[in-house]
Amino acid sequence: MLIPQEFLQKIASSYGVSDRELEMLSEAVQQGGNIEEIAHRLQIKPQAARKRLGEVYKKFGIGGRGPGKLAQLQQYLSTEYQKQQRLAPVAATTPASDCDWGAAPEVEPFYGRGKELQQLQDWLTSGCRLISITGLAGMGKTWLGVKLVQAVESEFEFVIWRSLQYQPLLTELLADWLSILEPSSDRSVNHLNTQLAQLMSCLKSTRCLLILDDFEEIFSQGQLAGNYSSKFEDYGILLKRIATERHHSCLLLISSEKLTEWVRIEGRKVKSLELKGSSEVAEKILEDKGIDKDRAWQELIQLHQGNPLAVKMVASNLLNLYQNQVSEFIQQEISLSRSLSQSTYLTRLLEQQFERFAETEKHLVYWLAIQKQSVTTEQLQTFWHKTQWDEHSFLPTLSSLNRRSLLEKSQGGFRLSRMSRRYFVNQLIKEILEAIRQLISPMASPMIDPILSYYPVSDCLDNTVNSLLPQLTGKLAVNLQKNPQNKENLQKAIAKLQPASGSSLDYCVQNLETLLTNIR
Repeated sequence: MLIPQEFLQKIASSYGVSDRELEMLSEAVQQGGNIEEIAHRLQIKPQAARKRLGEVYKKFGIGGRGPGKLAQLQQYLSTEYQKQQRLAPVAATTPASDCDWGAAPEVEPFYGRGKELQQLQDWLTSGCRLISITGLAGMGKTWLGVKLVQAVESEFEFVIWRSLQYQPLLTELLADWLSILEPSSDRSVNHLNTQLAQLMSCLKSTRCLLILDDFEEIFSQGQLAGNYSSKFEDYGILLKRIATERHHSCLLLISSEKLTEWVRIEGRKVKSLELKGSSEVAEKILEDKGIDKDRAWQELIQLHQGNPLAVKMVASNLLNLYQNQVSEFIQQEISLSRSLSQSTYLTRLLEQQFERFAETEKHLVYWLAIQKQSVTTEQLQTFWHKTQWDEHSFLPTLSSLNRRSLLEKSQGGFRLSRMSRRYFVNQLIKEILEAIRQLISPMASPMIDPILSYYPVSDCLDNTVNSLLPQLTGKLAVNLQKNPQNKENLQKAIAKLQPASGSSLDYCVQNLETLLTNIR
């Protein structure tokens, strides 16, 4: 007999079965097969699958040995399901809410985040009208949002999940929402004010939970964080009305960037949660993947700052390349820097964020990326005074990086997360090499790219992000060897720049001479 997943979830919950144990139970009962086959489907080691199934047997009180235990469990579940069917009323019951999940992903298994989940639920219970979940790529913002909706959907009459990945105009989004909330409304009406009035009427008359994932997709590129692209500025009107007008519904935003306007609207009915890395989640991912517990676990997790997606990628590398040897993995210095280069998905998320950077943010983030330790606001301002940017643009730029969840703050000042530092160092290397290529070109511009002047290439970084110098000299040597004339052109460029060297060029001549010396 095929036992429905909904029934399995309900009975497993009553027996205290965890999410990952439920996943194992579902595979064993519904798909069958031996331990090796089930482990292969779940992409975990057989030992982990055996341990997880053993926990299920223990919680259901199934004793004995051998394959007969699974048959005993299946028989028990079938009997309980048949009992429920006999006791169920003839008429189908109606769900507590009309839930349209849209493109929301499946989130099983889900690890930890109990504190954050409870905080979000408390805000909903207290009548919050507008809530945002923000955080760096890979932190699990969408998964947390899905888990929240699963926990509270019965408290709402309507639940609608939508993604802004494809950048719908506000009038298109409102027409979609109203077709569900008020099916009898005239769908030909696409006047914004009319649609907003209809929506607010629905939010007041019925309790609705609306979710907008990928909210950063409607933000502008090339500007500071959290500013709408011109054709999506009317979304600000939507948020303001939901935040300030009386109703008992809620709009949940999920975004990698925090809105610029959030400071103005945040209050008792408007809350935001920034999702950080979690050691608890990271440990469960390693455990679930069948990685043997090692003293180096914590070092590995700290190296990746508890970022769930990064740890998941690392776990795959450990199993595929290092046969589960955590200590050897760290000793070989295969840290996040290389994990990123192997994870096109994680790199793509950082690229998408970088593409939205303003030029001022790029220069400030490069400086932060090459620092050995946290830097104070005063130290950052000292660097800023050496750039071409107006001094009044410094604080808005620093605040923008903070809204992108890129800054880690401590008593010592600011620094970038290890998750992003390697990516930005690589970007800086690319830009420096391109600036040198232009400098030694026969068609060289008299203008010197400021990227050569702002950053000292000889300063070593810490052991997480390697020094700029060996990486630059290695790649530059390859380029110069391809065409010997390039080396001569570089020497001429340095000789030409030396008389003009001064505060306007800062590190430029020093950097070029250092690179040339190390190539020799």
